[in-house]
Amino acid sequence: MVTPTRLPFALACAVLWLCLVASHTSFGGCVVMPMHERLFVQWLPVANAVRYDVEFRPVGQSTWQPATPPSTTACGAYVRGLTDRLAYEVRTTAILGDGSSTADTGTGTPGATNPGLWLNQVLQNGQSLCVGTKGFNALTTSQLYGNLMLNAAQSALVPLVEPHTRALTGVEETNASAMANRLSSLAPGFTSVVSIHGWPYSSYGELKKGTTPYALGMSQMQSTHALALAAQRVNRVAAVTIIHGESDDSAGVPASTYANALAEWQHDYETDARAFTGQEEAVPLFTTQMSSWTGGNRTTPSVAIGQLSAARTSSKIHLVMPAYVLEYADQWHLKAWSYRRMGEYFGKAMKQVLVDGQSFKPLMPLRIARIGNVIEAQFHVPVPPLEFDTTAVVAKAAYGFEYSDASSSATIASVSLPASDTARITLDQMPSATNERLRYAFTGMPMAVGPRSPDAPNGNVRDSDATPALYHDANVPSWAGGYLRNWCVTFDDPVMPASALMQWRYQHFNLMMSTGDASDQADPDHDGLKNLAEFALGFDPLTASVWEGRASTGETSPALEYTQPSSGLGTIGVNYAASGVIIAVEASENGRDWLSGETQVEWTGFRQPAGVGRERVRVRAIAPELTAGTKVFFRLRMESVE
Repeated sequence: MVTPTRLPFALACAVLWLCLVASHTSFGGCVVMPMHERLFVQWLPVANAVRYDVEFRPVGQSTWQPATPPSTTACGAYVRGLTDRLAYEVRTTAILGDGSSTADTGTGTPGATNPGLWLNQVLQNGQSLCVGTKGFNALTTSQLYGNLMLNAAQSALVPLVEPHTRALTGVEETNASAMANRLSSLAPGFTSVVSIHGWPYSSYGELKKGTTPYALGMSQMQSTHALALAAQRVNRVAAVTIIHGESDDSAGVPASTYANALAEWQHDYETDARAFTGQEEAVPLFTTQMSSWTGGNRTTPSVAIGQLSAARTSSKIHLVMPAYVLEYADQWHLKAWSYRRMGEYFGKAMKQVLVDGQSFKPLMPLRIARIGNVIEAQFHVPVPPLEFDTTAVVAKAAYGFEYSDASSSATIASVSLPASDTARITLDQMPSATNERLRYAFTGMPMAVGPRSPDAPNGNVRDSDATPALYHDANVPSWAGGYLRNWCVTFDDPVMPASALMQWRYQHFNLMMSTGDASDQADPDHDGLKNLAEFALGFDPLTASVWEGRASTGETSPALEYTQPSSGLGTIGVNYAASGVIIAVEASENGRDWLSGETQVEWTGFRQPAGVGRERVRVRAIAPELTAGTKVFFRLRMESVE
C-alpha cells in the first residue's frame, strides 16, 4: 500500500467547485431530454435557491401547467403525461431565499429518447487499486469512443485516456478507460464520464459519506453536470464503482459489517445523485472481490466474503469478478495490463445492467448439498458450461475447493463437473462432524497472490464466456488468454443435507441438482409429466406414467382426488408443502382461465394412506362460477422450494 500524498489536491478541487456554484445567480440555459410521453429537463443550480418550480405548455399556447410534482430542490425534473410528437415548452423558476425568482425556458418533443444526449457519469471510489497504484506504465493512451473525464481542475471534460487525471502519480494505468471503452464497444453511443475520487490506504470509514474523498466525488458529479449542460447534454450518475477492501480486511472487519458498508455506500451515492441531478434511475454499485488478504499475512478472508454477501442480498450491488485471475505487481497492487483487463470486466457487467436492463451475477454457488460422501454445488453460470482451466490460473489442489467441518473428519478425494452448472466434490469418507462447509479460493499462504502461485487463494473454475478482450496485445501474458471468462468467486458456504427431492434426483439421474435431464422442468421419458410432477406424484421419471388424479362425484361440488407426499405443512389444495414441493389445485370452467387459493378451492377432509410417505386427498371447487353444474377442469401446480 502507498501512503497518501495528494490530499491537498482533493481539498482544492472541492473548494474550486463550491466557488463555481456560488457564481451562478441565474440560469444559463436548461436542457430538455425527450422521452416516451414525458420530458426530462435539467438546469444549473442557482445560488440561494430554496426550490425550483417546473411548468409546461404546448408550444403556441399561453397557459402554463404545473408539472407533477410541481416543485423540486434538485437540478432536474420529469414532466409527465405528455403527448408524443407534440412540442412543449418547459419553464423552470428558481425561488430564492429572499422571495425573488429567476426563470429559464427550454423546449422539447416527447418521443424516442436520444441516447446521444446522455452523459453517463461513473463515480469511482476505493483505495490504491482504484487509482492504479503500481500500474506502470499507462497503456490506454488513445480514446476512440468519445468517453470523457474531468481535467485536473474540474473545469473541462477531456478525452478519457490513461493516465487518468486522478491516477496516483500520473503515470499509472487505472481501470477507467478500459471500463468505459469496453462498455461503448458493446453499446455504441454510450458515452461515459469516469470520475475517480478514491484514496490509497483508506478504510471504508475514511471514504464513506462525510469524508473528503466522498465530498470530492460529489463535486465531480456537480462539475460534470455543469459541463454537460454547457455542451447541451443531460447528465446522470449511471453507476458507482468500488475497488476496495484491503485496509478493512487487514483490520479484521467482519464480513457482515463490510457487506453493510457496501449497502450503505450504494444507498448514499444513489440518494445524493438523485437529489442533485433529478434522475429517477437507480445508481447501481459495481465492485471487485479482493483476493490479496494474504498480502497482509492473513490466510483466510473476511471482506471478500462480505463483498459476495452484499451482491447476493442487494439487487443494486453487482460483484464483477474475483481479483485472483489478475497479475499482481507486488502483494497488493496490479500490473498495468491487469488494471486494463479489470476495467474490461467492469464494462462487460455494466453493459448488461445499464443498457440491457438485466441483473449481473458472477459465477457463484447457488446451493450446496451432500449425500453420503458426495457433495454437489450448483452454480449460477453466466455462460455454461463450467470448465477447469489450469492455464490462466496454475493448477490448484482440488481445483481450489476446500472442505471443512468441526473436526476435519473428511478430506476431498476428487472434483468433477457432472453437469454444465454443477461441480461434484467427492470426499474420502462420509463426514462425521458438524458445521460442514465448502470453500473455494479461500485459504492462501502469506505473501502469495495472483494466478501464478498454487499457494495463493485462487482456483481453476470458470465459465465458457467467449467475449473477446478489447485489449489483447503484447502487454498481456499468453497464459492470460484473450477472452473475458467469468471466474468463480471466493466463497465459504454451508453444506446442507440433501432434500428429499435431491435424493430422488440422485437415485434416478445420479445428480442432486435440478439440471439437464434431472431438471425439474425436464421430461426425459416424454410422458407429458415434468420431473417435479413425477416426484410429487410418486412416479418414475424414466418410465412413462399416467397421472391417476380423478374427478370425484361424492361431493356437493366438483372435486379432484390425487396423491401427494404425506406429513406436509400448509393447507391441502392451497399451499401444501412437503418434501420441498408446494402443491396447489387450480380449477377452471373453460380450461384457459385458472383459479386457485382458499376462495376458489378447499380440502374436503378426505385423506387416506397411499403407500410409504404418500397419501390420497380430495379437494373441491367452491368458487360460485365453478359450482353451477357446468364442466370444471382441474390441474395441479407444483413449485420447488429449494
